[in-house]
Amino acid sequence: MDLRDIECFVAIAETGSITAASTRLNRVQSGISTRLKNLEETLGKNLFERQGKRLAISAAGERFLVAARDLLQQAENAKGLL
Repeated sequence: MDLRDIECFVAIAETGSITAASTRLNRVQSGISTRLKNLEETLGKNLFERQGKRLAISAAGERFLVAARDLLQQAENAKGLL
């Protein structure tokens, strides 16, 4: 699990789409999709329910989102210690 994967997951959850997340993060959509796929494979859970091209955060995704935001905040705090 990579912090960039988590950052992409949070962006998707907060914006509601891979397209919007890619705009927010200034990254290509395919890269965002790949990071989400890798994260879901690592966790062994679907973090989003796929409805065609639409994504709806799953119950597992909701639970993970809380921890993911915390991890990203802790990483920012750690950078500030240097």
